[in-house]
Amino acid sequence: MIQLKTMLNCIDNSGAAVVECALVVGQKRHATIGDRFVAIVQKQRNASDAGMGAASAANKVKRGDIRHAIVVRTKKKVQRPDGSVVRFDDNACVLVNKSGRPHRHACQRRRRRRAAEAEMEQDPEYGAHSCLDAPPYSTRL
Repeated sequence: MIQLKTMLNCIDNSGAAVVECALVVGQKRHATIGDRFVAIVQKQRNASDAGMGAASAANKVKRGDIRHAIVVRTKKKVQRPDGSVVRFDDNACVLVNKSGRPHRHACQRRRRRRAAEAEMEQDPEYGAHSCLDAPPYSTRL
């Protein structure tokens, strides 16, 4: 359960590392997984953190910025409708804009990989001829 002054890890690539809950959106006291809240960026992610390299050079958020966020992980146990219980090691969120779209998407590599796989499925000769045209290795030592 996330309430006022709770510190959460920010797991997207928006440039924020730690955010603080300032207000749970709606008439709720606590936020759980999937709920929206207003967050204040407490710590900005450096370029050296998590090996982000040049991706963090274009950080969209800075310390003190006020943004909307959605809870994606909580330490509090959550029971699913099928009876299973889910519990995480930390509290985490993703920053979103007011319409609910993410500021910077964390799954860019996965999307590129899926696009490449879709292209390979559409073209049956994609990459197949490159290894067949190579001459065989020499057997001399």
